[in-house]
Amino acid sequence: MKCSFLIGDRFDGIGRILAEKLVSLGFEARCCSNDPDTILSILEKEYYDGVVYNIIYQKKETADLIRRVKSLYPEIKMFLLSYSRCKYIEAEMYKLGATAFIVMPATVDYISKVIMYNRSDICGQLIIPEIAEFLCNKGFCSEVSGFEYICIAVEECIKSPELLSEMTQQLYPLIAEKCGTMPLLVERMLRHLGELAVKDGVGFRNFSGDYPISNHEMIAAIADEFVETYNIFDEPEE
Repeated sequence: MKCSFLIGDRFDGIGRILAEKLVSLGFEARCCSNDPDTILSILEKEYYDGVVYNIIYQKKETADLIRRVKSLYPEIKMFLLSYSRCKYIEAEMYKLGATAFIVMPATVDYISKVIMYNRSDICGQLIIPEIAEFLCNKGFCSEVSGFEYICIAVEECIKSPELLSEMTQQLYPLIAEKCGTMPLLVERMLRHLGELAVKDGVGFRNFSGDYPISNHEMIAAIADEFVETYNIFDEPEE
């Protein structure tokens, strides 16, 4: 069964273009008015795996929509397109249950990649075990402290590449919350893991024993090679 998406369309037609892109990739997609009541009315009659909604400065309206969708259909993924970046609003949307918060303008290719990554959750595939196996095959030891952190870091940065530019502010706290620890400890454990990887000659592109590798470099290199190896963003099978 194909994954299906309901997409709220704005005056600029981004929803229609995104729907066409997703259909070309093998998904099902339908456009509708970017009005919360319209979206909810459609969801009452038809099943969708995900909803794409454009935020147009109405923070309360968006928050109410997420609450209502998640209370009625908790399995539905919520993808938010926002034309203004506010860290507070972004954090609040995630707390309410948003799946992804995409700052516009962004290309249709980028938006579709974020949605395609999240199909791993929608369609029941598992990403973390695949990342762990991938790392072990490359020479990482799963028993080393920080291994769980690197798996989560890679997963989150494939899903939201902008996290690579917000590691201290967003990525480390996100991992810490998931693992029940402190952001500073996450940062230290990842740095230690990187030192071991360089020392042991772990086989990733851009890894070199000539200089210490930063957490940013390590996560980016692993994520890029994992995506390429597992074809994360290739067309889904029908």
